Amino acid sequence: MITQEYLKSRLIYNSDTGVFIWLKNKSNNVKIGSVAGGKAAMGYSRIMIDGSNYKSHRLAWLYCNGNLPNMIDHMDGNRSNNAIENLRDVSSIENSRNMKMYSTNSSGVVGVRLDKKSNKWHARINVKSKLIHLGYFFEKESAIIARVEAEIKYGFHENHGRLK
Repeated sequence: MITQEYLKSRLIYNSDTGVFIWLKNKSNNVKIGSVAGGKAAMGYSRIMIDGSNYKSHRLAWLYCNGNLPNMIDHMDGNRSNNAIENLRDVSSIENSRNMKMYSTNSSGVVGVRLDKKSNKWHARINVKSKLIHLGYFFEKESAIIARVEAEIKYGFHENHGRLK
């Protein structure tokens, strides 16, 4: 397991930009002073240290806080933005409360859809794997208000449901 001390002996981290720079090279592929890491699956950046791959956001947390977190949330939803102010140590439930809107969403608001049978707007929210019905509404705006109030009540992140 990598330690904060060892990480700091190998890399410099800029907490404002989220970029790591190599201090020491143990490989012919690494040049001192170059940016560490590269893009990996799902938009995350990874850094290989001594043959082990680490997600850059987890290393940023370790570098600044001294521990490896269970889960990291990129508050702005940008998986390549590893500035420490954009990262927070969260549970999986908290992380799911800061998700982007699905591309298949047709109403433009997470948890709000037009019910074709009743021709009313249906609002709902998923909390701890339980789908909570918030109501059917004649006006889309009323369904949106119900959804927003539920997000506040259940502690969803302010960025939950953003487009990007």
